[in-house]
Amino acid sequence: MKYRAYFKLKLTLLSPLSIGSSNSESTDRDVILDSRGKPVIPATAIAGVFRSLCHTKKEKEELFGEIDKYEYDEKTQKNKKVADFHKTELYFYDAELIETSSKSVRDSVALNEYKSAEKGAKFDFEIIETGAVFIGYVETRTETAANEFRDLLQAKIYLGSKNTRGYGCVGIEYQEKIFNPEESDADKWLDFDMFCDLPWKDKSWKNPDKTDNFITIKLSLKQNGGLSIRQYSTEPNEADSVPLVLHDGKKIENGTFEITPTPVIPGTSWSGIFRSHMTKLLNFGKNGLNDIFGFVDENSKKSAKSKIRFSESQIKNAVRKQLTRNAIDRFTNGTKDGALFTEVTVYNGTTEFEISLEKNICDDIKSALTATILDLHNGYVAVGGLTSVGRGLFEVIKINEKEKAEKIDWTYETVKEAMFGAKQNRD
Repeated sequence: MKYRAYFKLKLTLLSPLSIGSSNSESTDRDVILDSRGKPVIPATAIAGVFRSLCHTKKEKEELFGEIDKYEYDEKTQKNKKVADFHKTELYFYDAELIETSSKSVRDSVALNEYKSAEKGAKFDFEIIETGAVFIGYVETRTETAANEFRDLLQAKIYLGSKNTRGYGCVGIEYQEKIFNPEESDADKWLDFDMFCDLPWKDKSWKNPDKTDNFITIKLSLKQNGGLSIRQYSTEPNEADSVPLVLHDGKKIENGTFEITPTPVIPGTSWSGIFRSHMTKLLNFGKNGLNDIFGFVDENSKKSAKSKIRFSESQIKNAVRKQLTRNAIDRFTNGTKDGALFTEVTVYNGTTEFEISLEKNICDDIKSALTATILDLHNGYVAVGGLTSVGRGLFEVIKINEKEKAEKIDWTYETVKEAMFGAKQNRD
């Protein structure tokens, strides 16, 4: 018998997960399902995330394997092998959903600088809601690989797509079971079934400390007006539009889930307004912040991942109001025929969200980010739709847990100091 280490991973969604399949029966991108019709996180997705956390190319190849490499030799005019095939040291298994969770649809659309929808930019996709719990397994046959995998578990984990825009944040706890040939564990190993709950009952869950290479800024906000981030309804006796909500599942006594719709501002909305305002402040062109906020150019096949993360924020303690209005003809000031529209919006709520940016990001970006948060606080930046009629305004209550009344006098220098933790000067 050889050394064996098994890890049981509990993956808890801290934000919605967008992990699509090739199916588009319900939306443009449906969630991937197993043979029983339940959402599943493929082993390839989990392995890919952990592989991306390796610091060096050598570490990736040694831990996750590599195929034979060939290079063209000018002298012999033939391909020459420069690296041998190397098997992976870690074996990953699909993570299965163990608790009931709701699945919902998010619709998105690209907006131009005037907040009008761009043609052909409508896209609907399924998500798995926050709070879902998955169980997955990892196996290794060397002590070195087991130690390196424990180190990888210290990093923050993001799965699926749009994970820099509030989706796919995952909390990980793990148990481990080790069989050592020097301790004559052969019989125990032969009786061990990794997928059975019984062998794991005597093992406690470990919650590793999380580290990453990001500066995180946490903002607490209070609404100063209504919010118009909508999803549209075609159901009879319902409003034409209602707030975009998170279907937050909470377990109750009989083992079922009670679904509480909570209004949300997705990370994509936060990213859009920050990118637009920072571009204006820095006087950059339309694509000036591509390297910071990320981009995909289908024509040139070039892309870059965002160096800034925006979390999703939930609106708490909000008051819901239903409003009915008419469209007005701008020439006659009369109502347009058939233009009656009913919407549900939310007022007077509070929320929190986080902005994370790489530690080596340039100071111009930090300065523009500071100025944008100041403008958000002062009402010059609004989120969502209908901002021209007073929707989407927020007041910043706290920055990184510092009370406004005690620590911040809302000048550029003090706000930047609260965000980045050191005495700052205007650049």
